[in-house]
Amino acid sequence: MEFQLKIYKVFLILLLFIFSSCGMYSHQEVEAKPKLPSYLQDYDTAWVDSVFSQMTFDEKLGQLFMPYVYSNKGQAHIDKQKELIKKYNIGGFIWMQGTPRKQIQYYNQLQSVSKYPLMFSIDAERGLAMRLDSVHQFPYQMTMGALSSDSLIYQMAQQCAKHCRLVGAHINFAPVVDVNNNPNNPIINIRAFGAQRQLVARKGIVYMNGLQENGVLACAKHFPGHGDTDKDSHLSLPIIKHDSSRLDSVELYPFKALIHQGCGSVMTAHLHIPTYDSTKNKAASLSANVVNTLLKKELEFQGLSFTDALNMHGVSKYYEAGQLELEALKAGNDILLFSSNIAKAFNEIKKAILDSVIDSNYIAFKAYKVLQLKSWLKIEDELELSDSILALLNDTISQKINTHIYKDAIYWQRQDSNWQNAEVIEVFCKSKFAYKNYGLDQNFIDSINARAQKSNILVVLYGSSLAVNRFPDVQNILVANRKTNEVIKEVKTIIENKRLTSGINPISF
Repeated sequence: MEFQLKIYKVFLILLLFIFSSCGMYSHQEVEAKPKLPSYLQDYDTAWVDSVFSQMTFDEKLGQLFMPYVYSNKGQAHIDKQKELIKKYNIGGFIWMQGTPRKQIQYYNQLQSVSKYPLMFSIDAERGLAMRLDSVHQFPYQMTMGALSSDSLIYQMAQQCAKHCRLVGAHINFAPVVDVNNNPNNPIINIRAFGAQRQLVARKGIVYMNGLQENGVLACAKHFPGHGDTDKDSHLSLPIIKHDSSRLDSVELYPFKALIHQGCGSVMTAHLHIPTYDSTKNKAASLSANVVNTLLKKELEFQGLSFTDALNMHGVSKYYEAGQLELEALKAGNDILLFSSNIAKAFNEIKKAILDSVIDSNYIAFKAYKVLQLKSWLKIEDELELSDSILALLNDTISQKINTHIYKDAIYWQRQDSNWQNAEVIEVFCKSKFAYKNYGLDQNFIDSINARAQKSNILVVLYGSSLAVNRFPDVQNILVANRKTNEVIKEVKTIIENKRLTSGINPISF
């Protein structure tokens, strides 16, 4: 077994060398060589080697699976997930909807039956409120895209990391570093920082650092870029038809920047991009050209690659369970997220090894990286559950950060020379989606545009920044994102004192 471990470690070092010696980032804005993710440097070698050496092949394979777990589905659901742990030694779970109290309780139950530490992930782009009730919600990323100073983004990410660890989440599937240059995007939308590649990259790095410097792994998503899509990959397979030059200069730009600054993980997207892989209905997440060649060799990414959820129709409608997971592994992904049938996946992957489609060392290499991450995460065997702990999930520090973000993110989308004398009209968007007209009545929109043609008006837009596209005739638009008492006061002060704002426009397409 000791000899076998040495072989695996040599294999690991060799692959890291290959990845680090292939491809160069041509842009001068970043260093020539990417930083190695922290968990590949700062981990307990003795622990990782000891655990790895005692694992069977099936246990190593199990580490690559991350199915779902809900804290609002009751004990019967948790008991089923316990059986997955016992039978397949899965690496961890992605937390879905529920409550913080139950999540902590179930975390403790799940860890108690696992032979190896479980790592848990969560979609918390704007904090735990994306999945849990009774917790603090931070602003959407596009609101943070309007901040002139990025220090508030770091503070937000820092608090988000603390909240994650309190409820047993070690990986946050954030930040979104898609360049949202399609205002009709139905799924990325205001989840992105904006439409400008440099802005997205800069703010994405700050968010990433705020997580990783506080014990939570960041995940740049959705590689290689979900911003210029008009379909939701949860429902269908979006197609991006740009050529390689455009993709390299725009969509890939933020990913390159975060990888070069040591991003720990990347989520691959369910997108069809013929420039990279012309195979019919082949998602980027299942393409070796995208994951192995582009991400890992050309961009020199050495961290963990997660698939986007494998139950999404962008991939699940084209592949049977089991075959889907095999395709994702063959493409180069390390973690199979939200697998719908682990039993079938195990069978297909093990059959592929017997048929020499993939090599068992390939699985072992990935499992070793998972153990390196688990060591770095310092995973808790048991979480504390008390009213004082739960109170920290909606703390005054986070509330103050929110207040500052919303006030500082106010910006002028348009402004003519006579704006000081304009009549003020407030517009509140009830939806963030273009296909829902941002929750605005079309007659109301038409009346505002008609009024703007005859008189000098100033629209204060609360809600989605992207709704400015519905008011082409309005020459003065002040975007305030969220309508709170503090923001209303700030808007009033800006208008009454006839002053500019510190906020920046994140959505110039």
